[in-house]
Amino acid sequence: MNMVQALPQCQVGPAIGAGRTGVVYAGVHRSLGPVAIKRLPGIGDRFDREAKILAGLDHPHIAPVHDYVRAGRDGLLVTERLDGGTVFERFRRDGITPDAACAIALATLAGLRAAHRAGVLHLDVRPKNLLFTGQGVLKVVDFGLAQGPPAYTAPERATGGPLTPAADVYSTGTVLYELLSGTLPDRDAATTLRQRGVPEPLARVVMRARARETSSRYPDTEAFATELTAAADATFGHGWQQRSGVPVHLASESAEPVSAGQPGLVPTLIAAISLLALVVLAFVAPAPGPRTAVTQMAVVGVGPGQPANVDLSLPVPITGGPATMSLSLAGIPITSAAGQNSVTFPAITRWLVGGTVTGRLQSPAGIQEFPAVAQQFPLASAMGLGSLLACVFSVLYLRFLLRTVRRGQEQTGTFIGAGAVGALFGVGAWLLISVLTGNEPSPLYGIGCAVAGVVAAVATMRATSARSRRDARAPQDSVQLPS
Repeated sequence: MNMVQALPQCQVGPAIGAGRTGVVYAGVHRSLGPVAIKRLPGIGDRFDREAKILAGLDHPHIAPVHDYVRAGRDGLLVTERLDGGTVFERFRRDGITPDAACAIALATLAGLRAAHRAGVLHLDVRPKNLLFTGQGVLKVVDFGLAQGPPAYTAPERATGGPLTPAADVYSTGTVLYELLSGTLPDRDAATTLRQRGVPEPLARVVMRARARETSSRYPDTEAFATELTAAADATFGHGWQQRSGVPVHLASESAEPVSAGQPGLVPTLIAAISLLALVVLAFVAPAPGPRTAVTQMAVVGVGPGQPANVDLSLPVPITGGPATMSLSLAGIPITSAAGQNSVTFPAITRWLVGGTVTGRLQSPAGIQEFPAVAQQFPLASAMGLGSLLACVFSVLYLRFLLRTVRRGQEQTGTFIGAGAVGALFGVGAWLLISVLTGNEPSPLYGIGCAVAGVVAAVATMRATSARSRRDARAPQDSVQLPS
């Protein structure tokens, strides 16, 4: 049976390539458009099974198998036509940058993982079997068609050992070694990597992937990809995959479609609402108002229990006999002093207190409280400048935590740290606004601002984490491979 009879739905064109496993022809499928048709002479029954499995896979880094038929002793494989050339050609012609090499390896591992989960090993991973579409998306081709060249072949294949996904890990590690160093590995492979200037984190990952003993090698492509991603993040910094120009799709091979909505939208809204609530709470804190007072005592010139403007750099005149005057912030004592007709606070007090605090007069006649408004410039005090620095520090530290999340290195402790930083920001913002506006720093409003800060910070982390996972999963089809 010839090809035309075996594939009546395809128009078979001229040969466009040939390799160790067969000849590739250009073709046009009636419903799919341009395709590649590979004629595989003397193919066995084992590949019949694997071809059917591959035809059921839908992964962006595996060349889709549209059809497979037997034509006598030959097999005919109808796949996507890939017009962007091979990694081998790109490497020999233009060279491949280290970050692009890592992205190529990650794309390869993603495709292999999908096949492994379906029960198919590749066993011939090499640069000539990694092809690009016209848009620069890498595709793995030729699963299980032949034994690869010795340089790329895992040792257990030569010794007759059991074949596992670790065999494809070895081959992919060899491809990455070649792309990073410019040469195939020799007996002193580790030294060659150092001499060629391959960064140590990447060299360490490559050498483990190529470990001779499978027990020392990454057990599967997922473990390899995880370590490679971490090493590349440490070497190239955040966003290196996009900058590499090689689209990488790391999504799990589930049948569930990726949501078309904006990732992290809900936590983003929660963060925005919480931040707004924090600011509103700080601004609507109560203004200084009169307190129940003992009429015999007061700051001179001010009615008993009324707000009093005090210059803490000078003695504060009082009436009502000898008394002790103390200042406190949200119930926390700051300082105190005693006197007959006036009280003189320690000199440092003027640098501690800004805005409004609670004043307290105590004498044998009784105890009274009143709002004490410091006349010093608010930011020239520990309350003012300290709260500003707390806000700045918390924002900077949150940025650091967000960078960690964007690199995919988030842990439970990362979100706990974000909550603590959010609480610090909430308290700092509450106190800073209170100092600048002259409002009384009420503890209940401070607690509310702290809670709002925690929610805003954690929600921001969640939104960033969701976007980072989306970016890691989604193919960057708009990014072109450098020509």
